Amino acid sequence: MAFNGLITLIPSRTDTATVLDNIPHDFSKVQAARFILNITNVATDAGDTFDLYLQSRFVTPGGLEVWDDFVHFTQVLGTGTEPVRHIAVWQRDGQTPESEMHTPQAAAIAVGVVQGPIGPEIRANLVIVDADADGTITWSLQAQVIED
Repeated sequence: MAFNGLITLIPSRTDTATVLDNIPHDFSKVQAARFILNITNVATDAGDTFDLYLQSRFVTPGGLEVWDDFVHFTQVLGTGTEPVRHIAVWQRDGQTPESEMHTPQAAAIAVGVVQGPIGPEIRANLVIVDADADGTITWSLQAQVIED
């Protein structure tokens, strides 16, 4: 088991709409991770929201690609005060998954973390609701990981 320290999964960036972003880290050997969402600018209005989901990829025997939520960070409101930092702690082993039986979720799980195995590929699914098309959000994603 090796502690890899703090790594940047998604460097600081500014987004104005919903985006999907693959995370270039192989999670096949990751035993546990502390994901850290940093928000440095929320330039939006009341009623605007920012949600970040982490999703794991798997492929069905028929070749269908499926992405499934395993982290949903606390929603940030357009009137939020920055900086904002949220932490999600995930473990592959030694935890009973909260959702042993579920259909694949795509930006749909409640705020929280589903513990248990995930695939080696993950992505960030950023969902921005902007009521009047003038919002921006500056954010980054880091992690502390423990690998086999």
